[in-house]
Amino acid sequence: MIGQEPEGVYEKRWAMFRIRPSDLLDLLQFMARHDVDLKAEPLPPDVRTADAFYDNEQEQCVLVLESAFYTPVQARLFRGRWSGGWDEIIFALNDDAPPPVRPRTLPPDVRWEAYFIPPERLIQLLQTIASGESYNLPPLPPDTQVMDAFYDSERAAFVLFLESSFFDKANVESEGGHTHVGMPERHLNLTRGEKPT
Repeated sequence: MIGQEPEGVYEKRWAMFRIRPSDLLDLLQFMARHDVDLKAEPLPPDVRTADAFYDNEQEQCVLVLESAFYTPVQARLFRGRWSGGWDEIIFALNDDAPPPVRPRTLPPDVRWEAYFIPPERLIQLLQTIASGESYNLPPLPPDTQVMDAFYDSERAAFVLFLESSFFDKANVESEGGHTHVGMPERHLNLTRGEKPT
């Protein structure tokens, strides 16, 4: 992960990839259906994730990608934060994609699931679109929406809290003014497959 070097100016071959949680959900839905012709620019063959985080201000999942094919830029590290003129790649399926709902109070009937998406799996999805390959993804219910999103640094994955009337009711416990929601977990695992004819 980036940010481990001493403060100073470095030459980096980075690009910043951004995707909103609702666009990421739509991408997963489209990939599961196999009937949507998505197009994307191919990523370099040696691309890797230098860092990953959730941009709370922009409400976007962010990957800092590194590749020998990217144009080198001057990057400054100061007080643990990087600044520089690297390119940004915005992946958007909808112009008006809604932000996560983030309800202030939980409804009595919580039907949520946690979807874990490691950065390397997200890169694999993007490479799949560009190459025309196909992977089998389990479909999500049609009324699924993103309730919350963040990056779990301990588990090295983006996490989407998803809600659907088709999900089982979650276990909600309250203690000492704190509410805990025990919900099932999904993990993005890609299984190579063929598009149905």
